[in-house]
Amino acid sequence: MKKILWIFVAILFYVGLFSVPSLFAEDTVVSAATGTAETVPAAAVNEGTTLKEELAQDKETIKTGKNEIKTNAQAARSEEKALREQIREARKAGDTAKTKELQAQLKTMHQENVRQMRQDKKQLHSAKKELRKDRKAKGRSGR
Repeated sequence: MKKILWIFVAILFYVGLFSVPSLFAEDTVVSAATGTAETVPAAAVNEGTTLKEELAQDKETIKTGKNEIKTNAQAARSEEKALREQIREARKAGDTAKTKELQAQLKTMHQENVRQMRQDKKQLHSAKKELRKDRKAKGRSGR
């Protein structure tokens, strides 16, 4: 489960790292009225395609996030299920010390899984919020 989280963080870092230079890119535009060259941000020149690309990227991030949350939850359930089975076996064997140890382990594992799920959902929520913001910006620029 932690591997999946690290992979997700690495993907977000990669996307963030290579999208930052485009934020600071500038194009030189020659003004027809004055004949002088002006430097303007690239986003101002290619705003229509940039917004479409951002919307597509945000949709893909949300889709990936949802799939990752499902995968994480499924992995967490299977880990907890396996631990519960070990607890049942320890009870059958009459090993109370092992049972208590496994129960404590299950409790901490469950708390960590819940914390991770909440964090994943918070990230997904922020991605959805970004998508709404981009859609709103696209609607304003299209008018």
